[in-house]
Amino acid sequence: MPSVRTLIVDDNPRFRDAATRLLATYEQLEVVGSVQSARDAIDAVDTLNPELVLMDLVMPGMNGLEATAEIKRRPTAPRVVIVTLEDTPEHRVRAKDVGADGVVGKVGLATELLPLLREMFPRPCGTLSEIPPS
Repeated sequence: MPSVRTLIVDDNPRFRDAATRLLATYEQLEVVGSVQSARDAIDAVDTLNPELVLMDLVMPGMNGLEATAEIKRRPTAPRVVIVTLEDTPEHRVRAKDVGADGVVGKVGLATELLPLLREMFPRPCGTLSEIPPS
């Protein structure tokens, strides 16, 4: 059964490690890369071909919204979910405006992400539909 190829983008190495550990508990998700900057994310999308990018909103230099806009210009763009501590209505609107497929708070990542992914990747034969609710 194919896994959803996932790239994690966050300037905080502890968050990247925690998110990688969380996603590794689900065989339906495969973390194919973890990078610390928006610019690295753009390069990683081109080389790793993920189906899903979990993108931090606030990073030094280019922010997650700018990177999302750039990634979404690709003809075979992956799904992008903004993951942020600053989960506000304004950020949700801005994320949608640049093409993000969803927004989840970092605090609620374990509970908010999987229901969103079930909607994004409704694959026949299962993958994410087989993940039991938390």
